[in-house]
Amino acid sequence: MTLRADVQAETMDAVEVRFEVQDTGIGIAPEAMSRLFHAFEQADNSMTRKYGGTGLGLKITQRLAELMGGAAGASSTPGLGSVFWFTAKLKKWASDTNDVDAPTDLAHVDAKTLVQQRYSESRVLVVDDDPVNREVVQRLLKSADLVVDTATDCQDALELTRQHRYRVIFLNLQMPQVQGSDVIQQIRQIGGYLQTPVIGMTAEVLAQDPLNAGAAAVRYRLTKPVDPIALFEMLLSALTELELPQRPVPQACA
Repeated sequence: MTLRADVQAETMDAVEVRFEVQDTGIGIAPEAMSRLFHAFEQADNSMTRKYGGTGLGLKITQRLAELMGGAAGASSTPGLGSVFWFTAKLKKWASDTNDVDAPTDLAHVDAKTLVQQRYSESRVLVVDDDPVNREVVQRLLKSADLVVDTATDCQDALELTRQHRYRVIFLNLQMPQVQGSDVIQQIRQIGGYLQTPVIGMTAEVLAQDPLNAGAAAVRYRLTKPVDPIALFEMLLSALTELELPQRPVPQACA
């Protein structure tokens, strides 16, 4: 496997970089290439496929690249290997010491910055059975200096909530053999979690389904593939609301 990074364009204050990963694997058939960057799609989507995964990794990569002003793509030759690439526009660091005291535009501070400034070291729980989704959300939250614990199923989540006090919980609403609404109800029964914000993570098509009990049980719904900007805006809203006076929440009927 070969990794490459090349400068594609450069201005006074930014640089566009292309990153590539080249392998010498089995390659990808031409008819499968057009599907690779679609959510929940893989080169082999059959029930007996040889390789695992959710089909979200490349879509997430593409979305992150677009958020950085770039793009993502791939090329492949069956039997010889593939090349996967993405580009990103990166702002140059101002090294001039005369700029240290330059005024800052405080009117445009992004949600991630505010989360980092106000809630650094806050403990957050991410509950997701899929390792790729779990890793993506965990890395994003850690980049804002949050303390992140992860759980792979309902039992792990309940055990962790008994051991720690979390400011916010991210919960995959489509985990195997369990309804998201049931998990939330069990968490609410643990002391101190009646008002804790739960951000439900779900595929976009399922989030719009009126019969989806998991999505209906949460106020904050984050669709997958996860948009980093939406994640931090939703997290900031949940954390800010948590600090406001809370109305009594009626107990659920048995």
